[in-house]
Amino acid sequence: MKLNRKGLSLIEVMIGVFVLLVSILAALSGFLGSMFLNNSSNNLTTAVNDAQYVLEQVKGLDYATCIQNLPNACYTIPTFINLSGETVAFDPAPTTIGPNIRKIAVKVSWQDKGQTRSFSLASYFAK
Repeated sequence: MKLNRKGLSLIEVMIGVFVLLVSILAALSGFLGSMFLNNSSNNLTTAVNDAQYVLEQVKGLDYATCIQNLPNACYTIPTFINLSGETVAFDPAPTTIGPNIRKIAVKVSWQDKGQTRSFSLASYFAK
C-alpha cells in the first residue's frame, strides 16, 4: 500500500509556528531596544545643545570684565526645561590656564529612566 501524504502533520505545523514566533519576538525586541536608545540619544543631543548654548552666550561676553570673574559676575545660566529634572551649572568653576586663557566647563544633568545622566562640555577662552 502506498500512502499519499499531501498535508502537514501537527508536529510540523507546531515547529513552524514556534520558529515564526521566535523570529517575531526577536524583531520586536530589537525594535523596542532601538526605541529606548533613540530616546536616550535624543536626550543627550538636547543636553549637548543646552551646554553649547550656555558656552556661546559666555563667549559673547567681554573677557576682561566678565569671563575672569565667572560664574558670578555677569552671566546667569538660564533655566532649561527641555529634559526631565534638568540642571545646568558651571562645573567646576572656571579655572585660569595661563595669563590670558580661561577654561570654562558646563555640566548638564537630567533624569533618564530613573537614573541621573550628565554631560560636560568645556571650552577655552583667550583674551
